[in-house]
Amino acid sequence: MADLLSTGISGLLASQVGLQTVSQNISNASTPGYSRQTVNLAARQPEQTGGYFIGQGVDVVGIQRSYSQYLTTALWNQDASLQSATTFNQLTSDLNNLLAGSNNVQTALDRFYSSIQDAANAPASVPTRQAVLGSAASLASTFQTLDQQLGQQSSQINQQITASVASINSLAQGIANLNQQIASAGGNSPPNDLLDQRDQMVQQLAEQVGITTSRQGTNINVFTGNGQTLVNGATALTLQAAPDPYDPTQVDVVASTGANIDGQLQGGTLAGLLSYRSSVLQPALNQLGQVAIAFASAVNTQNSQGMDLNGNLGGNLFTVPPPQVLPAGSNSGTASISASIGNVGALTANDYVLRFNGSNWSATTTGGNPVSVSGTGTAADPLTFDGLQLVVTGSAAAGDSFEVEPTRAAAGGIQVAVTDPSQLALAAPVNVTAASGNQASVAGLAVDDVADPNLLAPVQIAFTSATTYSINGAGSFTYTPGTPIQQNGWSLSLSGTPAAGDSFSVSANTNGAGDNSNALAIGRTATLGVLNGGKISAGSAYATLVANTGTIGAQANTNLTTQTSLFQQAQQAQQSVAGVNLDEEAGNLVKFQQAYQASAQVITTANNLFNALINAVRS
Repeated sequence: MADLLSTGISGLLASQVGLQTVSQNISNASTPGYSRQTVNLAARQPEQTGGYFIGQGVDVVGIQRSYSQYLTTALWNQDASLQSATTFNQLTSDLNNLLAGSNNVQTALDRFYSSIQDAANAPASVPTRQAVLGSAASLASTFQTLDQQLGQQSSQINQQITASVASINSLAQGIANLNQQIASAGGNSPPNDLLDQRDQMVQQLAEQVGITTSRQGTNINVFTGNGQTLVNGATALTLQAAPDPYDPTQVDVVASTGANIDGQLQGGTLAGLLSYRSSVLQPALNQLGQVAIAFASAVNTQNSQGMDLNGNLGGNLFTVPPPQVLPAGSNSGTASISASIGNVGALTANDYVLRFNGSNWSATTTGGNPVSVSGTGTAADPLTFDGLQLVVTGSAAAGDSFEVEPTRAAAGGIQVAVTDPSQLALAAPVNVTAASGNQASVAGLAVDDVADPNLLAPVQIAFTSATTYSINGAGSFTYTPGTPIQQNGWSLSLSGTPAAGDSFSVSANTNGAGDNSNALAIGRTATLGVLNGGKISAGSAYATLVANTGTIGAQANTNLTTQTSLFQQAQQAQQSVAGVNLDEEAGNLVKFQQAYQASAQVITTANNLFNALINAVRS
């Protein structure tokens, strides 16, 4: 009876463990990261009696976690890719909404040029001129507002990077602590719930940054995608969100060794933030500044070639901040660098790093591409590259470096330089009068150099033949049909063939209040090629910025859709192994309940038999 009782008790205990395990599965069916557990049972060693063996019951040899390392690792990788795609897509969508919103630069440009056209129709009207200044101020405000909004997004990204790094460090420490707890758990069966907690924490870490893992005994070691160690056994190594060495307002991710690893991280929210900032936001800020510079340059150049209502030559209608030059915090020399734009047509939207090796200066884009530099850096011989001119003052030490941002501050700092509407130079500074009876006629009079001191001096051109002319009654100059006559900073183009006796008078446009020549020329700057060697206008550059950002946004949305699908597939595959099926658990619950009851009946039977035997002996 003792063996029968022991066998029944073993079955009762095994069924009880089974019921507890099923209950645990059911209770945690919706718990994130929980893996279904199953009871492993084994028959006890039988006892030999005569020529046969009699079973001795059942033992619980362990509680096994339903787990696939391959599927779990695949889930971590897909989760990292999904979080990166989600972050990148959201930020790009926000940027597109800013660039293509109702109060965008293109709309402001259209309003400005429309006001210029109105002024050309009534160049002497002060209210119309005031409207030009109003639209100019509105355009400058639009540039400033958009730059400010992009700057706010940059600040938010800095905050998110800092928060993400803090979360990574916290999770890494949590994984290291769990490694230690699991290693010291002991027992014949692994601590399944601790393993689940660790895996869930690793997945949360993967959502922040792409990782790889390796296993060493009971420990799981974690590394970033570039091999930077985050967890080594019971030790966690921290990352840092440190100020950029050139621009303290920007935050970089620095490894425990002190190395910048911004460009080496892949996957997760952190990589999405860094990728968006470097490949989309900062180029957009630079391109927006490039548009502002191109627009201001075109309008300023043309306005300076005109005459205002006061009879004075025009000047700059807009002011734009110069390029920024930021010294590295580690510089040991006393050098400082000032920069200016020498050639807008050669200007790019790149940022640069300028380095001094002790004797020579060299430059690369911030992406690492080398740039050809000429000049020595003096005021007479500045360093020049990509349309920039840089003058070095003080003494640079070997190893000193500077970051050059040619266009970054332009959109946020553009201002209207004119407040008096009478100072708008809508008239030509000089005009030409053709004598009656001329065979040739005026095709155009253009100002080439407003700085020429004799620009407004009167000039009488008299043709002595079809191919020769005199200036103010002196000299004999050769005229080539189709080639402008150049004098005192202006160029006169003729149509037709001049004859002896033809004459033209060029003089200051002193009575030009009703002249709209330069207003029309300012209006033509809307399509004037300025950038890329004079091939791209400011409006076209902005349209390209919007189009490129829209394309990036569409690609980001497509990538998000793809990554969502891949993550869902990985999740389904992992849950097919580790997930809790409530229907299956309900069946197991009935099975173990019936086994428990049956084992209890065996115990009752053994007890009854034992009592009957005792009573028989007593009688």
